[in-house]
Amino acid sequence: MPIAFDPSGGFMRVTPAGALSYESFVEAFEALVAHESFHPGLNTLWDVRGAPLADVPTETLRRIARFVVGRQDERRGARVAVAVGSDAAFGVARIYEALAADLPIEFRVFRDLEEAERWAAGPQPT
Repeated sequence: MPIAFDPSGGFMRVTPAGALSYESFVEAFEALVAHESFHPGLNTLWDVRGAPLADVPTETLRRIARFVVGRQDERRGARVAVAVGSDAAFGVARIYEALAADLPIEFRVFRDLEEAERWAAGPQPT
């Protein structure tokens, strides 16, 4: 799963390909925090336009949210943008947004990649 630091925007970009499972999310998260440019609170853009989110069960979303709660110190204060490619994926991402409402992050779902990039490039923690 490609993970890259966007120096112009100052955020991390994660681009999953194929089905998103709990295991693939955990693998991507671990790779994200191990990246040389990562620091706690760094904004992130998950570009999931190529992943079939409509097929992700709600229980998988719950497991992912519980995992992130356990790792919240690494994400505290960050903006997490999710760019989706379909109405169905938008709905699934909004379900996750509700499940993750208590996390110490700003989480937002976008249908437009450029809008997601601008938002992810927004305020960084000090």
